[in-house]
Amino acid sequence: MDRVLPDFDYSQVLKVGDTVQDVAEGCNVGALTLAVTSGTQTAETLEKAGPTAVLPSVAALPAWLVAHGYMAHRTVETH
Repeated sequence: MDRVLPDFDYSQVLKVGDTVQDVAEGCNVGALTLAVTSGTQTAETLEKAGPTAVLPSVAALPAWLVAHGYMAHRTVETH
């Protein structure tokens, strides 16, 4: 069986997961890989898998992306 190659660059992909396997998947393809500790695995365990960062939950994701230049900061207007 031939390997199917994607028609996009994995360096443009964000992989977020809460397991060592999730982190390995992202790292193996060259995606920006973030781990979150809101699952069953500890920050220490996830850090050993080699993600770019370990966050406490996906709720921290937007602020991390803004702080690291991956996303522009947007102000939400309230009425």
